[in-house]
Amino acid sequence: MGDDNNTEAAKKSGISSSNFTRWKKGARADPDFVVKVARAYDVNVLEALVEAEFITEEEAALTTVAPTLDLSQVDAQELIDELQHRVDIIKQLLSLEEGGDRKLAAIIEHRSNVVNFQSARPATHDGTVTDWDNSIPHAAKNGTDENEERIKRNEDPID
Repeated sequence: MGDDNNTEAAKKSGISSSNFTRWKKGARADPDFVVKVARAYDVNVLEALVEAEFITEEEAALTTVAPTLDLSQVDAQELIDELQHRVDIIKQLLSLEEGGDRKLAAIIEHRSNVVNFQSARPATHDGTVTDWDNSIPHAAKNGTDENEERIKRNEDPID
């Protein structure tokens, strides 16, 4: 900050004097604060963020970023092939028989990040309430009897 006092430094950084004073007395600065001060005093922003412990030296040294896809640079046939691939997967999702969720999960994991399969399957439930099917194993049926446990603890049974 050179010869600047707190008021001058705060003004130069675009930070309120009270926030600047709190920081000087030991309050932790937020990243926005650090960046404003670094820019005001022509200090490398990444070095300032490292010094303030918001990022590591390794993160500051990164020189590459995740690539983004520029669709204008993709060949038309590649786009058509990808769209057809996704349409094929959606057709497979829609054609699965009941209980095909394991197959579906394998297809999605193996072939694409297309869509949430729940949104791709048509709704088949018409809202009709059906009777409990005792032939199907249910976790609740195979567990301990809650009413028996409550009675053992001298609690009221569940209605």
